Amino acid sequence: MGLVEKQEKPNNCLNCNRPLTGNFCIHCGQKSSTGRITFNHTFREFLSASFSFEGPLLSTIIGLLKNPGKIYRDFLAGRRVPYYKPVAFFILLTAIYVLSRLLIDYDPLQGQMETPATGNMKEAQRISMKAARYMVSNINYIMFFLVFAIGLSFRLIFPKRFNLSEYCTIGFYISAIYVLFGIPFMIFKTYLLTIPNQVQMIFLFLFIFYSAFSLFRELKPFHLIRYFLVSGLSIFLYVLLGFGFSLLVVVLGMS
Repeated sequence: MGLVEKQEKPNNCLNCNRPLTGNFCIHCGQKSSTGRITFNHTFREFLSASFSFEGPLLSTIIGLLKNPGKIYRDFLAGRRVPYYKPVAFFILLTAIYVLSRLLIDYDPLQGQMETPATGNMKEAQRISMKAARYMVSNINYIMFFLVFAIGLSFRLIFPKRFNLSEYCTIGFYISAIYVLFGIPFMIFKTYLLTIPNQVQMIFLFLFIFYSAFSLFRELKPFHLIRYFLVSGLSIFLYVLLGFGFSLLVVVLGMS
C-alpha cells in the first residue's frame, strides 16, 4: 500500500479533460502525471503543504528577518506567490512552538508564581495568578490577541496607509516571528542558561519597531517616534487584551 503505482502520462488532464502540453495543465494547474493516492503520497503532500519544502517557508522567514517591509508591501500589493501565507505561517509556527514546549516540559512561570495560596494572600493576587496560568496554558489562542493588538496599533498610529485587515496581515507575520524566537529561547533557558522572560518582550518590541521602519522607510524623528509608539502600544494592548480575557475567564469560572 505504501508503493506508488506508476501510470502512463495521460493525453488529457484528469481534472478538466483539456489537452496536456507540459508537466502541468495550463488551464487548471494540476500536475499532468498523477498516480494512485498512497500513504507515501499523502505524507509528502502534507510535508509540502505544511513546511513548503517545494515552496516559500524558509525564504519567507529569511525575508522577514532581513527586510520584512518588502514582504509586507509585496503581499498587500497582491504579489503573494513567493511568500508563505500569513495566517498559515502563524498557525504553523505556533503549533511547532506549543509542541516544542510540551516535549521539553517548559513552564515560563516556573519560579515566578509558585507562592502557595494562604489565608493571608489577597484574593485579587490569587485570581491574577490563576489568570496568568490560564494565559500561558492557552497561549496558542491568546496569541491571536497579539495579532489584533499589532494591527490595531498600526492602524491608530498610521491610519492613512492601510486598513485594519491589512495591518492584521502584518500582525500575523510579526507574531509568527515572535513565536519562532520563543522556540530557541525556551530551549536555551531550559538546558543552557537562565534568561529573563522579559527578553522575549524586548525582542517583540524591537521587531515591531524594525518592521514599521522597514515598511514605511522613513528616518525622520517624527517617524521614529511613531515606530516607538506603535511598538509600545502593541505590547500594551496585547497584555491588556490577553490578560484581561484570561482574567475574565477565571472570574466567570469561579462564579
